[in-house]
Amino acid sequence: MRLVIDGRRLTAERTGVGRYLELLLQEWSLQGLPMSKGLLLLQDERVLDEIPQIYGLEIRAVGSGLQGIVWEHSVLGRSLRPGDILFAPANLVPFTWQGPTALVLHDVIGEILPRTFPLHRRIWYGARYRAAVKRASKIIVPSRSTETDARLVYKIDDDRIAVVPCAPAAGFHPRQPTDPVVLQAKAEIGLEIDRPFFLFVGKRSQRRNIPSIIEAFRMFNQEKQEYRLIFAGPSAGFDDQERMETGNVKIVGRVGESTLQGLMNAATALLYPSDYEGFGLPIVEAMASGCPVVALRNSAVEEVSGEAVWYLPTSKPIDLLTAMNALTETPFERDRLVELGLRRAERFHRADFAAGVGRVIADLAEEIRRGDDDCRASGGMLEKSPKIRGKSDQTRSIRSFRSLIQLTALHFSI
Repeated sequence: MRLVIDGRRLTAERTGVGRYLELLLQEWSLQGLPMSKGLLLLQDERVLDEIPQIYGLEIRAVGSGLQGIVWEHSVLGRSLRPGDILFAPANLVPFTWQGPTALVLHDVIGEILPRTFPLHRRIWYGARYRAAVKRASKIIVPSRSTETDARLVYKIDDDRIAVVPCAPAAGFHPRQPTDPVVLQAKAEIGLEIDRPFFLFVGKRSQRRNIPSIIEAFRMFNQEKQEYRLIFAGPSAGFDDQERMETGNVKIVGRVGESTLQGLMNAATALLYPSDYEGFGLPIVEAMASGCPVVALRNSAVEEVSGEAVWYLPTSKPIDLLTAMNALTETPFERDRLVELGLRRAERFHRADFAAGVGRVIADLAEEIRRGDDDCRASGGMLEKSPKIRGKSDQTRSIRSFRSLIQLTALHFSI
C-alpha cells in the first residue's frame, strides 16, 4: 500500500495550498510519513531541493508546463495504481481515480458566497469540487465552521469528515524592529526602515473588501501621511492594480516566506475584513508574530481568533478607519491585542496539525486492511465498502472520463 501526494501546488511562488503542504511535509520529516511508502508528485522542478527528505517518500517532478487539469489527469491520474491511497490537499481529485482518497476541503466559499466568483469559475470548480467530495473516502477540513458548512452543502456522513486546524510555520514569532528578517523584508519591497504601514496578505478576492480597505486608508492617510498600505499576495484577476497602487498604497505581489514573516512583524496591523474564511491562516500568522488583526466576526474567523482581534461591525470604510485610528493613537489598545493574539496563537501547533492529518490517512489505510482481511476470511464473498474501495468498474470509469472531456470543453469555451 502506498500514499500518493498531489504536490502540484508546491511551486516556487507558494499559494495557500502550497504553504499548507509545505508545512505538512516539514513536520512529517520529523514525525515520519503516515504510511510506510509514499510518492510525492510535483510539477515545478524548481522546488525539488526544497522538499525535506522523509524516509519512505519518493519525490518526482513531472509535467512542467502542462495546464492544471491536464497534469491532474495525465500525470497524477496515471501515476495512481490499485492499492494506492491518494492524498489530495487542493480540493480536487482526478476524474479517472476512483480509489481511496483523503481530500482536504479548505473552505466552501464557492457554495456559500457564489457571487464573489466569476460565473465560469463557479461552473468549472463547483462541479469538480462536488465530484471530489462525493468520491473521497475521508475529508479533512480546517475548522468547525467549514465542517458545518460542508455538512450542510455536501451532506457528508459523520465517519467521513475530520477537523484538523492548520498552524503557522516556525518563523512566525515576535521579532525586534532591528531583526535582520524585518530589515530585509522592508528592503525587499522598497520600504524605508522607519516607515509605518498597514498590511493585507492574501489573494485580493472580492469577498475581502479591498475597495473598503483602500478608501479607509485614503481617509486615514489625509492626516497621517507617513503611513503606507502594503498588499502582499496575488491578484484575484479582476482588480485594477494601476488604479489601486497610488499615493502611499503599494502592491508587492507574492513574497517569500521570510519576507512575509518580516512584514508581519513590522506592520502596525493586518487589515483582513473578509466576508468568509475557511480558516484564515494569515490571521493566525499575524497573531503569532505579534501583529494586531482587524477583521469581521464571521465564518471561521471568530473560531480561530477568539477575542484577540479588533472586530469590525461592518466592512464599511468608516469602521476600518475607526480601527486604524484606534491602533495608531492608543498604544495600550494595540498592546492589548498583541498580547491576546500571542496567547491565542499558542493554541495552534504544527506538530498537532501534521499528526492530525497523518492520523486520518493512517485510519483510512487501516480500514482498507481490515476490509481486505474480512474479504479473505469470507472466501472473497464480501464486498469492500464503496467509500474505501471506490467505484472501480469499467462503466463508471468511462462515465468519469466522459465528464472530464465535457468539463474541459466547457472550461475552454467560457
